[in-house]
This record gives sequence, structure tokens and C-alpha cells, in this order.
Amino acid sequence: MGALTKIALRFDGERFGITPGTDFYDIVGPRATFNFECWPFGRNVVVANFGGDHARDVTRLGERGAVDLALSRFSRMVGSDARRHFQGGRLAGWSEDPFALGSYSYALPGRADARALLAQPIGARIFIAGEATGGENFGGAMTAGGAYLAGEEAAVQAARVKV
Repeated sequence: MGALTKIALRFDGERFGITPGTDFYDIVGPRATFNFECWPFGRNVVVANFGGDHARDVTRLGERGAVDLALSRFSRMVGSDARRHFQGGRLAGWSEDPFALGSYSYALPGRADARALLAQPIGARIFIAGEATGGENFGGAMTAGGAYLAGEEAAVQAARVKV
């Protein structure tokens, strides 16, 4: 299971001279980067995106620690005034969610066929769908769209079962 995490930082409307749609990249270490999306959809938020082991490490800090870290890194780039205009933040830490344990699936090189195997019904009674099965037939592996299409297909298969 892959790890992709997001932290939303909400501000009071101050934009710090940053044009909506601007992205900032903060290199924390050799394999650790924050991508800050500024003011998506015209909202008063900055969304920090990051993945891999870095995402797992930050998520383990808990929401308060993760939000503080993201705000600290963002403030280093735009100035300490950001803290004064900060109103709150939220962490989407799927790697620590006991029901998800990550945010997207991935197949090792040469193992993409595992997606089709996972999508096979079990005893014509259990149907599995989601972004992990949204590959070959739908071209949507690792996407919400792929999950939706795979879910529709699983529902069609389940509806054909004679009880």
C-alpha cells in the first residue's frame, strides 16, 4: 500500500502575495518533499501533499504535530506572518487509518496482473472492487475514477448471481 498524505492549512484570507494556483516545493531531505498547493479553487487554504516514508513519518506525529510541521515549513518559505493569519489545519493521514493502512495500491514491476486476480469474485459470493482493481479493464489503477468503475463492474457481477 502506498502512502500519500495531505495537510490542509486554513488562513484568514491573507494571500501573502501568492497567486492562486501557485505551487511551492520544499525539499526536507533526500526523499522527503512537501508540495504546497496555494489557494486551490479560490479557497483560503494551502494544501501540503507528500508521499512515501516521509508521509508515514509525518502522519505518525498525529494531527497536531503534522499540522504544526507543515505550517512551520510553509512559514519558512512565505514568512513568519503566515502564523498570524493561520486559522487551523487538518491531516488526512491514511497510512495510520487502521481500515486503510495507506492511500493507494501499487503493483511491483512485472506484477500488474495481480490487479486482475484481486478483482476475481470469491466463490461467486464476495466481490472486491476499488482503486486496486481499477487497472486493465478501466485504465484507472490508483485513482478514484478507477475505483468507481471497478465498483460498478463488481455490482453488475453481483446482480447476476442467482440466489
